[in-house]
Amino acid sequence: TQSLFAGNTSLYTKRKPIFGSAQMAMYSGQAYDKNLESSLDRKVISRDITIKALATKKESMGKKLIGSYEVDLEGVVPDDELTLVDNGVLKALLSNRIPTGKVKSSNGHFGHTFQIGRIIPDITPGVISISTNNGSDKSDLRKKLIEIAKEEDLDYAYIIRKLESRNSGIEKDREAALMGMGGSSGSLSKPLYVYKVSLENGSEELVRTAKLGDMTIRILKKMTGASNKQFVYNSLVSKTGSGNMFSMPTYPEIYSLSGMPASFIVPDAILFDDLDIFIDKRTISKKLPVVTNPVGLKIE
Repeated sequence: TQSLFAGNTSLYTKRKPIFGSAQMAMYSGQAYDKNLESSLDRKVISRDITIKALATKKESMGKKLIGSYEVDLEGVVPDDELTLVDNGVLKALLSNRIPTGKVKSSNGHFGHTFQIGRIIPDITPGVISISTNNGSDKSDLRKKLIEIAKEEDLDYAYIIRKLESRNSGIEKDREAALMGMGGSSGSLSKPLYVYKVSLENGSEELVRTAKLGDMTIRILKKMTGASNKQFVYNSLVSKTGSGNMFSMPTYPEIYSLSGMPASFIVPDAILFDDLDIFIDKRTISKKLPVVTNPVGLKIE
């Protein structure tokens, strides 16, 4: 979910840049080309999905929301509820006081992001709710997954049960980080538990070396189902991602603590009929631990 607020094609306003040369426009204008302002009042995702910003909401399902705030850094008080996407149709974008071609005023989402020991002002998501008007039980979603795969004459389907949190404290590959191999700004988090599902008997096989392709808000057009239950999680969202050697500092543990404080209230399962899953080619694959560490300490 947080990838929808991290990449170039996201739910933020972007003012069209002014360039001093054609060369600067060629290298820097790509982000604006993916701006969603041209899609206002048009269908951008599945009509089953509604996305709202609930900036002032402090708690949900018994959890404190770190993205909550009463007033933004420009002194604008946000609405308690701002509908961004209504049944698949884009209605608004998160904005600050800088006007753009179609968004003339702020809706109170100018916050801050932590970046390598600094605090930088930026448009932030705050608290985001994603809901569906056609939710299903997880068991029904699993049956539908197998049906879709059979209809497409596939040999198997995939279930992703857990993604790595950027703020989990899991040690990153330092060499990959320094070489800029962390993925693009629209990349999903690294999948931790990916299962290949047999279409014959429904058995599952754990896949170790899988990675996911880029994800923008438009991937939700391919959503064919969602759970009727929701869950809440807090995170630090990074707009820049780790697609170049300058966005990831020397120490990845510092990078994991960078980003915009945000909270998400989302379905606890989503079914896609098409999502890119690739083999994660690694020079060295670390061995899995034989047993769980009984004291919870990191063993070098």
